Amino acid sequence: MAGFDDVRGVLDRTLAVVMAGGAGERFWPISRRNRPKPFISLVGGKPLVNMAIERLTPPLRQSQVFMVLGEALVPLVEEVMPGFPETQLLVEPIARNTLGAVMLATARSMLNGDDAIVAILPADHWVPDVDLFRQDFADALALADEGYLVTMGIRPTRPETGYGYIQASESFVGNRAVLADRFVEKPDRATAAEYLSDGRFYWNSGMFFFRQDRIIEEIRRVNPGWPEIVKRMSEALTFPDASCSEVLREQLLALPNTSVDFALMEQARGMALLPARYRWSDVGSWDTVADLASQAKATETVILGSGEDPCHVFRSPDGPLVALVGIEGCVVAATKDAVLVLRKGQGQRVRDVVDELKDRGLDDLI
Repeated sequence: MAGFDDVRGVLDRTLAVVMAGGAGERFWPISRRNRPKPFISLVGGKPLVNMAIERLTPPLRQSQVFMVLGEALVPLVEEVMPGFPETQLLVEPIARNTLGAVMLATARSMLNGDDAIVAILPADHWVPDVDLFRQDFADALALADEGYLVTMGIRPTRPETGYGYIQASESFVGNRAVLADRFVEKPDRATAAEYLSDGRFYWNSGMFFFRQDRIIEEIRRVNPGWPEIVKRMSEALTFPDASCSEVLREQLLALPNTSVDFALMEQARGMALLPARYRWSDVGSWDTVADLASQAKATETVILGSGEDPCHVFRSPDGPLVALVGIEGCVVAATKDAVLVLRKGQGQRVRDVVDELKDRGLDDLI
């Protein structure tokens, strides 16, 4: 295990880029287009993006942490994180999924030299074991400095069909990491159960670590034209705001609107998988938040249910009083203009509600 002192030189060359976008659909009605999941309080009493930044500082300095997000979300940063420097916001004039976000992060790292280390982290995960996370973070950076592309794998605890998986090889890299054999798309339940019993499969956390020159090498191998896109975006980041946005839009539109996993990481050479030692959740649905409610108190949660399967109530600050009598096994999310009542286990269907609202033209509720 690398300690902070052991990798201080690597830490000093690191840029951490937190991806803080999203459509705000899975946590409707509390999450909306103009306030997606990273910017709401679900567990831990703070917005998830705040906790993501705090996990990184230390071991990094505040000046080393950047945030990539869409233009419409910029005002939320000042609201939930007053004083976060505008110069550390990487603003996407148009969204191109996580591929665009990682390309923009790589473009920013080019301003720091070929040996800059980049850490890509989603802003909407729950990690209660902060000290363990920081130790694994240091280990991942050390591996990245050796030239590996690194991802943190989460050892599965159940046959989860909502996550992608990564199959580990038997080739060790250092003391704990192994080379990754392959990325696997979200499986059906029977396949997920096989992965769980197999022991070689890990949940894909969506966290990636790499040295800047190595990721450019892999980008060039996958698509020879993409390094020029990254270079132009890097140059644009030194332009005045309006000119920068115009160039970024043009370059981002030249990329496919897809995940970085599919477009790049699944094809990358030298991918190391570092098994995470900390507890983790991607907080993927209201069901997940209900499960976590017994582990971490959320400020907007009132448990009113009774019996073996209690209900969980989540209110926005302006939401109404919710009273449940004689009801079990449900999740309620309430705001001033909408109330969702959901049977536990149906959390993934919230997007169906949002689709229905779109079909009815009720865009002001999305």
